[in-house]
Amino acid sequence: MDATVVLRNRATNGQATQKTNSAGQYTFVNVAPGEYEVTVKKDGFRTADVASLTVEVSRSYNVDVRLEIGAASESVTVTTEARVELQTTDAQLGDVVGGTTLVRLPTLQRDASELLTLQPGTTPYDTTANGGFGNQGGTVAGARSDQNTIVMDGIDITDNTVGGGSNAQNFIPTGVESLEEFKVGVTNSNATFSRASGGQIPLVSKGGGNTLHGDGYWFHQSDGYNANSWDLNRVGQKKSPFKDNREGVSIGGPVFHNKTFFFSNYEKRRFPAGQTVTHIVPTDSLRNGILEFKDGGGVLRQYDLATAANCGPGGNLACDPRGIGISPTVQALYKLNPAGTDSSVPGVDGNNTLGLRTSVTTPIKQDYITFRLDHNFTDKMHFFGRYIYSRNLQITPTQIAALAGKPTIATTGNDTRGDGVIGALNYAFNSTTNNVIRYGWIRSRIFLPGLSPSASAASLALPGTDSSGGPVALAPGLGTVGLLDVPIDVDTQRARTQGNFQRTKQLIDDFSKINGRHNIVAGGSIRWLPITAQRNDKVVGSLASLVALMDADGNGGASPIPDVNRPPTCNLAGQSFCLQGADVQKWDRLYAATLGVVDNINVLAVRDGNLNPLPFGTPLIANANMQAYDMYVQDTWRFKPSLTLTYGLSYGWQTPPHEARNEQTFIVDAATSQILTAQGYINSKKQAALNGQAFNPVYSLSPHRQVWTEQYLQSRLS
Repeated sequence: MDATVVLRNRATNGQATQKTNSAGQYTFVNVAPGEYEVTVKKDGFRTADVASLTVEVSRSYNVDVRLEIGAASESVTVTTEARVELQTTDAQLGDVVGGTTLVRLPTLQRDASELLTLQPGTTPYDTTANGGFGNQGGTVAGARSDQNTIVMDGIDITDNTVGGGSNAQNFIPTGVESLEEFKVGVTNSNATFSRASGGQIPLVSKGGGNTLHGDGYWFHQSDGYNANSWDLNRVGQKKSPFKDNREGVSIGGPVFHNKTFFFSNYEKRRFPAGQTVTHIVPTDSLRNGILEFKDGGGVLRQYDLATAANCGPGGNLACDPRGIGISPTVQALYKLNPAGTDSSVPGVDGNNTLGLRTSVTTPIKQDYITFRLDHNFTDKMHFFGRYIYSRNLQITPTQIAALAGKPTIATTGNDTRGDGVIGALNYAFNSTTNNVIRYGWIRSRIFLPGLSPSASAASLALPGTDSSGGPVALAPGLGTVGLLDVPIDVDTQRARTQGNFQRTKQLIDDFSKINGRHNIVAGGSIRWLPITAQRNDKVVGSLASLVALMDADGNGGASPIPDVNRPPTCNLAGQSFCLQGADVQKWDRLYAATLGVVDNINVLAVRDGNLNPLPFGTPLIANANMQAYDMYVQDTWRFKPSLTLTYGLSYGWQTPPHEARNEQTFIVDAATSQILTAQGYINSKKQAALNGQAFNPVYSLSPHRQVWTEQYLQSRLS
């Protein structure tokens, strides 16, 4: 008992001192990952030195030292071996990845999140193709991927806008060159993790030491030895460019010896990429208002909609009763498409439509920089601060503009930027009492721009597309994609613009006290989670632009085409001027599109918090805020070296999103103004049926300012 134990960081020369208790036990808490030396001294005994001890993130170690009788000036060196160690002070299971392993494992994006599933009990991904939920962020011990918690330097960096089994990952980059190591806690999490039931993933950034060190790196992929793709080569198109360059530099060292240290990493990626894209374009005959279909004898028949009189059940009526044929505005739109050259594009029939296959430039530009500063005020007080900035700028081929006589270009993109500040102050009151306070401010700004249908309609300036509400975009045959494309995509999934801007501000305090065989820890955190979401679409359906749908037979909700406006269906082998059964719906859709039969004009109309209408083109913007509060207490009781009991309790509550401008509404019963919940609606329907009545309330929307909280309580025993 009362032996002096000194733990020294070999990189920074920082030291911590403990006294052993009556059982000869000692404990160091809040030890940063790194290489250490342990020295044990006591009068009447030789000094024992553990020359090298590697400490990893979120792991506990037993370092047993036997003191031999002798003079304190004599020393005994104790050698530790690399081995699989049974965790007797912490029941959490999980492996650590760091050092050379972290840097040299293959990662396509050089991000540590790609390695989080290299653990027993984890599943890399699960796609809908094999019946899963699309959990691409990594499922841990059976928990869905959106239940993972990712913490960097003690600050939560989990994406707060993801749910329902989608990607659950960090919302700022975690470059492998800037990290010391990370761990995935698979099971038996302790009370300090109370937010989620999935994996607990702490990451630790690199720091500087007393020795100046640095490195540079360059990764290059080239298309110099790549052959052209079969698809592009067949239609006479050049191969897409592929020269991917990723390079960076890291440097760390002392500012003041044994006092202040720094580390910085900068990495960039320049990738002038290209991708193959396709469009379905009208044939020359369709551009002139002529539909072509095979009859019962397999003969290809032409129907000039302006003059054809082969429609109706008897095949003797004018297909266009007006005798006009193709709409002049639609014809002008059709002629803006480049010529089709590829009949193998999915959806084309070779008679009315052909495929355009070409390549577009989709460059990627990425930058990432981090700077960390560590400072020892005294032997008892340590501070570290870190700044992070990243950007990922891409052009994506989700929406393309393919105009005759001009190069095809991609008109959508991904503009993602993130930055953050993390700081921590560690103070040791004495050898048994320690407190760490942390602050984090992390921000992510994701903007996915597209060319709106209003903007594309204005640029095309087709005759007859002006209106008092602004330019009207034309969507012939686009109730369901796959029949025909327009020169600039206007359907919702390809032309929408979305933005997701999230921030997280955190204040965390952790207190630890060693009392005999007990290691007591307690703490709490406050998280402010403001989120701004912007979009000009409803996921499916309307955009915040006037779009005229010209389609039929339920596609996009369009009405059916009467029998009198199409040739009769073939009933006999060899029957002429009739439609085969599989072609009926295609005729109806191309008929409505080519004649310019407008079924409806869709637009996403937005209202303010008082339900007043806003001008067309106004996007949906939700400016919401949430708060989360957590606290915990835990005790690790070492009965004896081979038996440890860890027990604790955590408590937390979280507010639901609250819209800052009162633009949050509930569905209510218009007669009573009561909020309609799913269970309440079912109960009301049931009660009305039992009374021989019908419950069919008139719905209305009501803005609400109410905020309530969700509370959760967890206990841990291991």
